[in-house]
Amino acid sequence: MLEPDDRARVSETIMRFCRTTTCAVGYFAESDALVIDASRLRAEVFQKSTSPERLVCYCFDHRVSELLDDVARDGDSMLPAEIAEKCRQGLDRCAQTNPQGSCCLGNVRAVLTDARASAGPTPDEEPARCASHCCGGDDESSKS
Repeated sequence: MLEPDDRARVSETIMRFCRTTTCAVGYFAESDALVIDASRLRAEVFQKSTSPERLVCYCFDHRVSELLDDVARDGDSMLPAEIAEKCRQGLDRCAQTNPQGSCCLGNVRAVLTDARASAGPTPDEEPARCASHCCGGDDESSKS
């Protein structure tokens, strides 16, 4: 994820990824004060941005907006299963392409969970919720 000049600067230094959303640092050295700002990385960092156009899956080029669109349209997304299948086939390169250096599926699932929660109940869930809370419940207003 480093540009060539930063890659040469760190050479053999062990660098760690900073996942703190509010921090500008992308990577920091384990043993000294060397830091690389996230703004200097070759790709926008999922954890450092709120843009729906940011990548959530770097191996297969999936954006947060895809998950949001799937949930808005269908109430769910097949992307986690598709990504997992490609990983099972050995097509992933998480350590090389993802700034965090590991699989994106945790991030994908977190975005999906948040998108579902923001979307509210699906049409299938609404009648059951309504029946248990007002239309078919035991409260006095439903009795005649």
